[in-house]
Amino acid sequence: MLPLCPPRWRRTAPWGVALVNSARAAGPPLLFGVRLWVSVCLALYVAFWLQLDNAYWAGTSAALVCQPHLGASLRKGWFRLIGTFVGAAAIVQLTAWLPQNRAGFLAGLALWGAACALVATLLRNFAAYAAALAGYTAAIIASDQLGATGGVNGEAFMLAIRRVSEIWIGIVCAGVVLAGTDFGAAPRRLSVFLGELSAEIARQFVSTLTLPEAGAAADAGDST
Repeated sequence: MLPLCPPRWRRTAPWGVALVNSARAAGPPLLFGVRLWVSVCLALYVAFWLQLDNAYWAGTSAALVCQPHLGASLRKGWFRLIGTFVGAAAIVQLTAWLPQNRAGFLAGLALWGAACALVATLLRNFAAYAAALAGYTAAIIASDQLGATGGVNGEAFMLAIRRVSEIWIGIVCAGVVLAGTDFGAAPRRLSVFLGELSAEIARQFVSTLTLPEAGAAADAGDST
């Protein structure tokens, strides 16, 4: 026979259980917060070490691509890489085409933004995010090179290089930190999901095969 707990212990036991449950529930959010903080700090450190002009874009990009799940973070980072590169390449090409045509440059920039917005409405999820990013990346680089009179200053290529470098540094730093601190919960959840899905498919398949036999038995009973 187990010894009975003192009354004082019995009164404090529910509080202990509640505390343990709260700590267990707060564990994943706290871990994600630490991973986010480390990602931003690493991105800022690398950007400042390289003496980039706008190092805060690296930290911002690292924070933007961080997600609670590793797969979502990597996918968002991948599409952000693509969108940033496409937008930077577009504004460099537009500047090369219209180096001294202020009205044409602004019209081309407006058409590029409209095209990116159209593609973003046709796509879904992170692909739409990449299309929108290509549009406003070109607008951000263009705003940096437009002077007081609204004309381009010929620095589009270097501005694009710096912008892409800052964004990519943040994405890579976040990916390294998140992948290095992933404890394998996603593969376990995926294996459980695939096991349940396979069992459900097998159950539905067996029930489909047994339906004709049940129908034939019912027809035989009606004929008799």
